[in-house]
Amino acid sequence: MNRTEIESLLHALDEAETGTLILEPQSAFNGGIIGFDGKRLIYEYFSTIDSMVDQFEGEEGALEWFSYNTLRSLPYMGEKAPIIWDGLNKELLYPEPEDNEDFQIECYQGLQNSLRLIQYKENNGEQDGDQ
Repeated sequence: MNRTEIESLLHALDEAETGTLILEPQSAFNGGIIGFDGKRLIYEYFSTIDSMVDQFEGEEGALEWFSYNTLRSLPYMGEKAPIIWDGLNKELLYPEPEDNEDFQIECYQGLQNSLRLIQYKENNGEQDGDQ
């Protein structure tokens, strides 16, 4: 997703009051957003690290911060914690899949699919927990 698509997605999520958790500081993390699964943002691991480099004193600082402060805190964020996807190895880093062999992640890459999902939920009156 490009910067405009990410900003539009985040604005739409805010307007729809989805309660979706967004990693902070957004200036460091937003570059890693690749999609939205209907309730959680999806961050690509390496893109996120790349977007953090300037604010966290290089790649080593970004890796350390993300591993120690972000990945370790995700289990405490609840069901709307972001998804962390390793695009290079094609594996889910968080949440850990219950059954690695059968698990498939559906990344709604691109703004249109994400916005259609939000629009659908708004039009059908779905609330958190409905589905």
